[in-house]
Amino acid sequence: MEIRFGDFRLLKKERRLVGPAGEVALGDRSFDILSALLDRPDAVVDKNDLLDAVWPGVAVAENALQVHVSALRRAIGPDLIRTVHGRGYQYVGPAPHGGAAAPATAGERRTTSLAVLPFASATDDPHLALLADGAAEDLIGELARYRHLSVVGHRLSSQFRGAETDLAEAARRLFVDFIIDGSVRRYESAVRIAVRLIDTGSGAHVWGARFDREAGDLLSIQDEIVGAVVAKLAFNLDEAAERQRRRDPTTSEGAYVQFLLARSSWRAGDAVKALASAERALEIDPSYARAHAYVAYFLAFDLFGQWYGLSEAESVRRARKELDLSLAMDRSDPFILQRAGMTLLMLGEPAAGLRYVDAAALESAKDSEILVNQGLCLGCCGRKEEGAAMLEQALALEPRLAPGCYSALAEVRHLQGDYAASLAALDAVAEPPPYFGLLRAANLARLGRMAEAAAARGDAPEGYDAPRTARREAMLCLLPEDRDHWLESFRLAGVDV
Repeated sequence: MEIRFGDFRLLKKERRLVGPAGEVALGDRSFDILSALLDRPDAVVDKNDLLDAVWPGVAVAENALQVHVSALRRAIGPDLIRTVHGRGYQYVGPAPHGGAAAPATAGERRTTSLAVLPFASATDDPHLALLADGAAEDLIGELARYRHLSVVGHRLSSQFRGAETDLAEAARRLFVDFIIDGSVRRYESAVRIAVRLIDTGSGAHVWGARFDREAGDLLSIQDEIVGAVVAKLAFNLDEAAERQRRRDPTTSEGAYVQFLLARSSWRAGDAVKALASAERALEIDPSYARAHAYVAYFLAFDLFGQWYGLSEAESVRRARKELDLSLAMDRSDPFILQRAGMTLLMLGEPAAGLRYVDAAALESAKDSEILVNQGLCLGCCGRKEEGAAMLEQALALEPRLAPGCYSALAEVRHLQGDYAASLAALDAVAEPPPYFGLLRAANLARLGRMAEAAAARGDAPEGYDAPRTARREAMLCLLPEDRDHWLESFRLAGVDV
């Protein structure tokens, strides 16, 4: 049997690996590891399963597996196999396929590859040097938790240490889409870490940020800054990856690009384009679990936004169908678990939604998006103070989040009885979707500003079903008293519920 992946061919029967330059020397153990990973593409293969497959019936130390994976990476490149710390390994390269003819999407890589280079320390202060090294290492570990990212390990990237690093050479040798580098400086009583994201295809600096903290416990500073970098970087990296892939005519029509386009469209508030892009991804690849999860999420959100011209029953039916499909395909992907949690919340199952979002948080880095999802689910399940704090943290880290992230904070603040703060969150969105007007009306009515409440309610487009949205808003809540709180707010605002 022959398996093709990218420029390589794995000939199982002959136990040979052929690359673009001809035969690739590969030991038997490394061959068996590669074969096992290609048999389960995009899945994390447990290290114990690999040990059993490669050394059946033999007790072998775990470092033997690491040695052969390292040899495999030297043979095929560092970005095709990802280490999932504490679990095992995952093949993340071009989709493997058998036979001579590839399906339309078989060569598409479903990951964005990047390397975090060692951060420079601007002084000889050994404490700052430790902070620089620790921040870069921790950033590698956190970003490696994203399944759609292929992150070069610290050992390989650490060879590019020093101010004279040639970024073009680093990109060529590491074979990555993006490079992250940074520096650490001390200013009197403060420490500043500067980070930038570089597109290796164009050489452009696509994002940069500075993070200042009072000098103190360097480990605490390191943890805090790495968390802030991840929260902002994940958002900007997706946008940059979409632009990069669309420049390349060989990848611009792939399912992964459509998935990235759905993400950026949703964050920009274009719900119609977001759904169209996710559905286009499924036309290209019907087995794309993440795209199914996104379609489910968009359809569930339509219960409030009413963008797609669907009845309430049709939105619910289709959202459940897409959700079931995505979970049947992959119940371990944190992205899918997040979307499942939010979809279930909007379908009126807040406790189940919180369970899925919490499960995603265990496997995912703490970026702004997961903070929003956890915060809203917590607030809707009665843990309002905790939820509001998470939402405030997320929006402080990345103000450019989707409009729904601001409405999430508004919803939790409303349940807390802080109607002015709820209004402020809604007013932060320049071009709000239709349901914002209804939420504004509920807050204004609670504040006794009845004329303004009536005007806000009247801002909805023609045909918008306000009672439906009001009922669905109450269904987000686990506690009967919170459901009643919303319904009373809408009645005060003149909505017939």
